[in-house]
Amino acid sequence: METAKEQPILSICNLNIWYDDKQILKSVSFEVQRQQVTAFIGPTNSGKSALVRCINRLNDFTPDFKFTGSVLFNGSPLYAMQDATVIRKRIGMVFRKPILFRGSIHENVAYGAQISGISRVSELNAVVEKNLRRTGLWDEVEDILNETPEQLSTGQQQLLCIARALAVEPEVLIFDEPCGELDPIETVKVETLVRELTDTCTVIFATNKRRQAGRVSDAAGFLYDGELIEFGATDMIFTNPQDERTEQYVTGRLG
Repeated sequence: METAKEQPILSICNLNIWYDDKQILKSVSFEVQRQQVTAFIGPTNSGKSALVRCINRLNDFTPDFKFTGSVLFNGSPLYAMQDATVIRKRIGMVFRKPILFRGSIHENVAYGAQISGISRVSELNAVVEKNLRRTGLWDEVEDILNETPEQLSTGQQQLLCIARALAVEPEVLIFDEPCGELDPIETVKVETLVRELTDTCTVIFATNKRRQAGRVSDAAGFLYDGELIEFGATDMIFTNPQDERTEQYVTGRLG
């Protein structure tokens, strides 16, 4: 019998997703192992964002969304859990474009801790510093914590959003094209951080950058036209793919 640590943190079986009458994902099945980076690659409109939004329950906000199949989180049906807000603390999300909250740099990071019930100023300050240090942003912002984050570069804003997501100590953190707006230097910072995060959480990383997926992930899946064509260890996907379409995509001949 599997122990909790051996059990996959996420198990998806025969997942089908529709937006209105258009089917976006078709019978997708895979497992996400704990404290690894699992990447999903594929061209635009292959279904990557629909998949990760389903895992984060963000599709709940889409009126025409419907799905069939099974999504298990720690062995329990994700969509049977009533409080999606609680789920989004346990399964966090970082988007392509940094989403800043109103208020200061400090308040942006502290928000996550506050919704987890931390109210003492000293504790909030500790959480803010801890997570800004973890993202490598502390030295750059410690003197401007009470100023608004709009003055930061796009890369710094993205690191701030990651710090805010980490402040609630998520079990899973999803990145949906997180480097799409970043320059190469900022991209390296995010990629390096993603690898470091597996010390404490599980990472899901959606990208249409093939080489990036190869650099950051332990396992990878190739999505094409709503189908999960192939899923397995990253080395296998990139060096010994079993499906011709995967081989064509990772070599740049498809998509």
